[in-house]
Parts: sequence; C-alpha cells; structure tokens
Amino acid sequence: MTSLNLTNLAWTPLGQGHCHHQFQLREASLQVAAGEFVGLIGPNGSGKTSLLRCAYRFSKPQQGEVQLEHQNVWKQSPRWCAQRIAVVLQEFPDAFGLTVEEVVAMGRTPHKGLFDGDTQDDRRIAREALESVGLLGFEDHAFATLSGGEKQRVILARALAQQPSC
Repeated sequence: MTSLNLTNLAWTPLGQGHCHHQFQLREASLQVAAGEFVGLIGPNGSGKTSLLRCAYRFSKPQQGEVQLEHQNVWKQSPRWCAQRIAVVLQEFPDAFGLTVEEVVAMGRTPHKGLFDGDTQDDRRIAREALESVGLLGFEDHAFATLSGGEKQRVILARALAQQPSC
C-alpha cells in the first residue's frame, strides 16, 4: 500500500515559461510506502528540492498528481495536509522573536481551532518532542540565539509535536 504517490509531475519556477525544455521537473514519479525511508540523490539543480516542494504542497505542479492516502493533496484543505505532513527544511527564518517553546508549540496548530490556546496535552506533547531531540530545558531560550544545529533540532521537535498521521 502506497502512502505517497507522485505521478508524472512537471513543474517550472514562475516566470520561466512552460516550454518543455525549461521544466525543473519533467515526468517525475515516486511511490513511497507507509514506514518506508527514501533518499533522493542527484547533482545540484536536478530537481530534488522541487520534487519535495510539490510533495508537501509548497509548489503546485503544472501537471501530474500528488496523492497522500489516495487523496490529491492539491484538492484538500491546508489543514487536512498539515494534519498529515510535517516538514523539516534545510533553512529557516529566525527573526521571529519567538522562544523555543513557542516554535515547538506551533506544531500543534493543525490540531486546534482558530482561537484555541495550548491545552495541557499540547504542552505535554511539545515537552516530549523537545526531550526527544535533547533540548528539554531550552524552552525559554530565544530561537534566534541558538546555533544552527540547535535550530534544526527545534524545527525537528516542532515536526514531532505536529504528530502528522503519515
């Protein structure tokens, strides 16, 4: 059973036109089963990041389909996707002025209503996520003051706290 199915994707950056030879991705397909780990390798500029951006609904492909749980992610709500997909990017902005605790708590957003605050369960999940990445005790540190590796671990904790179903 395939959890993620990318079929015949074609994508080009905005402003690049739609000529066949200018696509960053062309006829790209990938199937990933539940619980399977996959590595994407290739030279710089070969479309690895572009493929992933299409998969996690950041860049909409000009053709093809991205299915998660047999559903086209581009026909689902952002909330539906956020409850199933968590992403840890290579780079991330750090000028938010947020604490580590606040960044990790953002992972709980897909599970709350518009004006809901953090519940005791949300705080427990965030604390467990911080503990799992070795940053328990960093809750009150400003995210911007952390080292690059610590920031990456906070972003990983946020993804864990999100508890995506896939």
